[in-house]
Amino acid sequence: STASSTADISKATISGVSGITAANKVYDGKTSATLNTNAAAFGGEISGDNLTVTGGVGTFADKNAGVGKTVTITGLSLGGVDAGNYTLSSSTASSKADISKAAISAVSGITAANKVYDGKTSATLNTNAAAFGGEISGDNLTVTGGVGTFADKNAGVGKTVTITGLSLGGVDAGNYTLSSSTASSKADISKAAISAVSGITAANKVYDGKTSATLNTNAATFSGEISGDNLTVTGGVGAFADKNAGVGKTVSITGLSLGGADAGNYTLSSSTASSTADISKATISGVSGITVKDKVYDGSTLATTVTTGANLAGLISADQVTIGTLNAAFADRNVGTGKAVTLSSLVLSGADSSNYTLAATIAPATGNITVRPLATWTASGGGSWATAGNWDALPDGTNVQAVSIPAGVSVSYDASVAATQLQSLSTGGGLSMAGGQLSIASGLSTSQYSQSGGSLTLGGALSVNGSFSQTAGTIAAAAPVSITQSAGNLTVGSISAPAISLSALAGSIGQGGGLVTTGLLSTQSAASTLLNDAGNRIQAFKAVSSGAGDIALTNVGVIDVQGISTAAGNITLYNTGGINTSGPVVAKGGAAKMTANSPLTIGTDGVTATGDITLVATNLTSAGNLTLNGDLVSSAGAVALSAANNFAQNSKVSAAQGISVSAGGTLTLGPTATSFG
Repeated sequence: STASSTADISKATISGVSGITAANKVYDGKTSATLNTNAAAFGGEISGDNLTVTGGVGTFADKNAGVGKTVTITGLSLGGVDAGNYTLSSSTASSKADISKAAISAVSGITAANKVYDGKTSATLNTNAAAFGGEISGDNLTVTGGVGTFADKNAGVGKTVTITGLSLGGVDAGNYTLSSSTASSKADISKAAISAVSGITAANKVYDGKTSATLNTNAATFSGEISGDNLTVTGGVGAFADKNAGVGKTVSITGLSLGGADAGNYTLSSSTASSTADISKATISGVSGITVKDKVYDGSTLATTVTTGANLAGLISADQVTIGTLNAAFADRNVGTGKAVTLSSLVLSGADSSNYTLAATIAPATGNITVRPLATWTASGGGSWATAGNWDALPDGTNVQAVSIPAGVSVSYDASVAATQLQSLSTGGGLSMAGGQLSIASGLSTSQYSQSGGSLTLGGALSVNGSFSQTAGTIAAAAPVSITQSAGNLTVGSISAPAISLSALAGSIGQGGGLVTTGLLSTQSAASTLLNDAGNRIQAFKAVSSGAGDIALTNVGVIDVQGISTAAGNITLYNTGGINTSGPVVAKGGAAKMTANSPLTIGTDGVTATGDITLVATNLTSAGNLTLNGDLVSSAGAVALSAANNFAQNSKVSAAQGISVSAGGTLTLGPTATSFG
């Protein structure tokens, strides 16, 4: 029932393969896909057959990550028991699968730039060399974004820089995910430079001999300081350019360093600065130890000081300050010891004197002015004694021992001069007194003297030989006074001396004041001598008149008449007190009259007159006795004798015109008494 034949069973065609799946994968930079053919289904497969896929390569459309990406399947062939029964119309298929992004586990190689301290934590990043943990070789990845932050703002070396905010860039960035957006690096923050420090002030100070200056750094400012930082100045030494006082002086500041919370972030370009301040002058609060040299009286109050031992209170030790100039004046110009000296207008000197001001009380000083041995008239011609400029030293008071007035100079002394006491006065010229008091311990010899006031007191004699006039004022000498008037009349005033000699060789003698002497008043004149001042106190008198003139004297006290002679004039004596003649009384060509208001005694030299002779003894002060022991001869007149008390005649009385005698007591004629007339 069987037969056999041959025939062909051609292979069935598999029109398409489906059901092949591609496995999802993590991006690996490749397009390859892993296929799963286990569930492959074959279009045209006879049910029950056993077909499988062998071969087959899956390829993503591109390497990039993505979801539901097409996978092209090529190179398919049939396998399985029944594979021989089929032909595959196409060796390709397709599927879909995901390429998930690859993870970048870490980013390294980012560097942070070193920077100069700026007060901030920000860091500048350099991502050019960034490396990515997990990057597929050959991919193009870069870093975008990213902020670098130092751990703190402070300067330091190898400081950690925290990097945040990283993201990926580059052509392949989409194929990756970044496990962490952070990284780290290291960099240096170098210290910022403070280029200059300003605002440091130096305190004004009082001169102390040093250049040191006290600084105030509270207001210091720093060029280059970051705003908000805390910087201060520590250290620092201030020094003035020099120690001397001055305004706006430069102060050099050295040794500066930085302090404050942020000091470690800065370097100081220079540890120096400068400021200005004043050094005010130090005060010399007191001056002592100044001494005054003794000086010989010079008519001024000027004093010479010795300042080498002066003590200046407030002077800095070792400073060179001395007293440059100083006005010193005695309280007055007069001689004295321990005299107060006023010190004023002190000016400091020395290299350091300009650093001091004087607000000092100068300790008082004393000095001595000794008597000047000699004051000399220095002006040309005459002038006033009181004018200091006429002398090398004004002689007044007890300041000068001796005075010298040169020849041809007439000096006028008056009340404007302090009472003057001299040891001696020598003058080749003349002296006139209009007032004041001049006392000379020795005598005075001069060719010219005139006086209209004041007093001249001499411890020795007065000799004037030339010109003399005394209309007022007084002269008192402890030794004889000798006055010779060489021309004209002689006028004397009040003169007191042990003896007085007056001579007017070409004129008369008159007086304007009383003459007082315990010795002899001797006069000689070419004309009259009339001395009738009530102040006369003469104890002895002698007078000669060589011309036509009278001699008359009014006096108080007992007087000894040692001789009176006139060539052609009368003689008249009126004395309150006794008169005794011890020399001849001769009135040639005239009369002689003597009145004594106490005893009147004519000595052995007698009285001779051409005219009348009149002798009167009153009892005004004592018993009025009249005694004749010498001859009375009147060649052409009468003799009249009157005694208030007793009358005694022991000599010759002769009168051409007769003799009359009156006695209030006893009339006694001695054995030698004769009368003619």
